[in-house]
Amino acid sequence: MKKIAGGTFIPLAILASIALISPVQSDASPTGLSNFRQCLKESGKSLGNTSAQEISRICREQFPKKPPKDRDLSPDVLNKLDADGGPAYGTFSGSLFNGNADYTITQVTLHLTPIQPEIPLITNEYLIDMNVPPLTKSALSVALKSDITREFSWRLINARGYRAR
Repeated sequence: MKKIAGGTFIPLAILASIALISPVQSDASPTGLSNFRQCLKESGKSLGNTSAQEISRICREQFPKKPPKDRDLSPDVLNKLDADGGPAYGTFSGSLFNGNADYTITQVTLHLTPIQPEIPLITNEYLIDMNVPPLTKSALSVALKSDITREFSWRLINARGYRAR
């Protein structure tokens, strides 16, 4: 460290990092800000000529959006899903079009039933995680539990998701 006029010089970066790490304040953020909106307001005052987009980016890093909580969706929402596909070589693959204008789909439940008469009637359900925003199409794929069945009937029996904002 450099001596300056009988004192010790501490670089500003080190001092700033110590201030940010120190548990001086009890708020949710080391800067003392408690939410995204307060961050925007206070940063706009203190950062002067920094662009609004840059301030928003900085505040979003500090206060990330919480993902919406998904839930089982109604039969009306399920009826607006258009799935196309089928099983082949141990995998069910296809596509899913979300025909809902208001819901993002986060998971579907696929119900498979063997249609070969010599195979006992054992159905399987598969939960397929996905992210399908309103009025978009996405790939649909899941590895099947292996057995000798080659032909299935299938349908979607449930959907989870959340209301898009």
